[in-house]
Amino acid sequence: MSIKPVNLRALCERTVERLKPLWQPRGIKMTVNFSASMKTIPGDEALLSQALNHLVNNAILFNRPGGSVRIEGVMDLDEARLTFSDTGEGIPESEFAKIFDSFYQVANFLTRKVDGIGLGLSITRRIVEAHGGHIRVMSKLNEGTTFTVRLPVTLAAR
Repeated sequence: MSIKPVNLRALCERTVERLKPLWQPRGIKMTVNFSASMKTIPGDEALLSQALNHLVNNAILFNRPGGSVRIEGVMDLDEARLTFSDTGEGIPESEFAKIFDSFYQVANFLTRKVDGIGLGLSITRRIVEAHGGHIRVMSKLNEGTTFTVRLPVTLAAR
């Protein structure tokens, strides 16, 4: 990894702008809201960009037309916390432990609508963990999904 200071807010804003051709035609409302306390964190910008892209892309693709995606960022003493919330299909609780596995896709009714081979969340988890962080999911069917990414503000010596 190439570790440098990363501005997570700018990275999220660039991701949202880059994915505009996916969300704008579907009428999805995108909101990016970061606390004023958010500072840079040490990380590999290219890898973090890839992880954020997977999360935002999924929030768009598994959302309903006219839905919304909200990206929030806050920082406390030892970690930056990013949340990616959507108003989409949702994920059954029984699938939470499996969705980060390589090549795993939730139920056929979702994968028929959206192409993919089930690597995005697995890659995202590996990138987050390589940065000393954690990712978790909370979701309710037909109500939406929230992914929370926690990244340390200092990297432990490796």
